[in-house]
Amino acid sequence: MLLNRTFSHVAVVLLILLMGASALGQGLEGMQLFAPADVSSYGRGTQPNEGFFFTYDILYWTISTPRVTDVGSEKVPEREAYIYNQGVPIEESEIRQHNTLDTGGLQSYFDLGNRFEFGRICDNHGWMVSIYQLRERSQSVPAYDVDMIFAEVTSETNVPYKPLDGRFTSGGTTVLLGLPVNFSNVLLRNDTSSWGIEFDYLCRSNQLHNGGFFEWFIGPRYIEFDDTFLVNAQGSETLENSYWINEAQNHIIAGQIGARLFKKQGRWTISTEGRALAGLNCQNVKQTGELGGLPGDANQIVPGVVNSNQPFYMGPSLINHTAFIHEFTPGIELRLDARYQITRSVNFHAGWSGLWLNNIARGSETIDYTLGPDQTYMGILRDHNRDNVFINGLTIGIDINR
Repeated sequence: MLLNRTFSHVAVVLLILLMGASALGQGLEGMQLFAPADVSSYGRGTQPNEGFFFTYDILYWTISTPRVTDVGSEKVPEREAYIYNQGVPIEESEIRQHNTLDTGGLQSYFDLGNRFEFGRICDNHGWMVSIYQLRERSQSVPAYDVDMIFAEVTSETNVPYKPLDGRFTSGGTTVLLGLPVNFSNVLLRNDTSSWGIEFDYLCRSNQLHNGGFFEWFIGPRYIEFDDTFLVNAQGSETLENSYWINEAQNHIIAGQIGARLFKKQGRWTISTEGRALAGLNCQNVKQTGELGGLPGDANQIVPGVVNSNQPFYMGPSLINHTAFIHEFTPGIELRLDARYQITRSVNFHAGWSGLWLNNIARGSETIDYTLGPDQTYMGILRDHNRDNVFINGLTIGIDINR
């Protein structure tokens, strides 16, 4: 993807820019990149570096799965339906259905990403930019012989009916009865991606009594979290071949405050870091798809057929819904890492990072499995947009002058 390549190249570009900054007196030449490491404990011990700094991390992170949700309406736990069989009395063809598939098959797994930070600190004051990007995660779950329930709204016409009603003749009379929805093959797919950027003002304390140092920072932060859920359902007498896609985008504009405590002992530096953020989450949820195939498709439902396992009034239909929602999203980020000093300005480091966010919209949770009159099919659940997301994992990288 273009975005992945862009983030991979940014670190190299920033490093080149820092090399060209020597004219300002704070470039890499002044950092003495390859000078021996200073591990002296004389006096107050080694003091933290000042000037421009740069950090690059390879991320091996996982994203928590969405809440387990039925693939089908949760408003109707069970549904009575009838299957039409030639020569079999209607009353003998009754069955009871419930949703047999949910999103419990989706799993959280680790994948790669990038994070880089750069900035400048001098006389205990400075600034920092931090950017992270996770590779898009995609996983698929196949299922077979799936029963699915749709909540139905009765039409208000002269002949009240529900979208999934079939028209049967029984004993010389015509009756409308609900049809079952069963798909022979269903494929679920969930795609998730996230990236973010922050700009912070830095302030560093003088050396503490125990020899460590304390930094606090404050500034604006933006986080993008996108989650897409696809259902591809094939092989149903009632709805033929259908699919629907729910895309949930979370655009979080936040302010944050954080702190870092670090202490050096010989070549090793141990650091703990935390951030607390609160922001406005501008959620865009879009739903597209089709039910029953479309006119011209090889497989499509044909309305108006009596004594058939296809809906009498419902025809092939497009799905197209959008929702724009504003939510308050708090978050907490924690980092723990250890640095080993290679030269005076170059360190190797490894650690753990975790980011928790609240009130996040996920694609699978915001689908409204309701069929209404006049082809108002499916929809978006605006009040199912408040999931918790936990992103965490290992980090490994290198820093210059940090």
